Amino acid sequence: MLGNTEATVRLYVDRTEVDTPSYYEGRAPQSDDEVALDRTFATHLALALKTQE
Repeated sequence: MLGNTEATVRLYVDRTEVDTPSYYEGRAPQSDDEVALDRTFATHLALALKTQE
């Protein structure tokens, strides 16, 4: 559950040859505690990009 919304999340290793990721906003994850979310998934769940300074 994400808030009150049920969701399925699929995790993938960082791919370099087939179905490589592209980033609409932000950057690629750089540490083990970061993830990249599909833009449609994030929009549907009203998730926003959070940046740390």
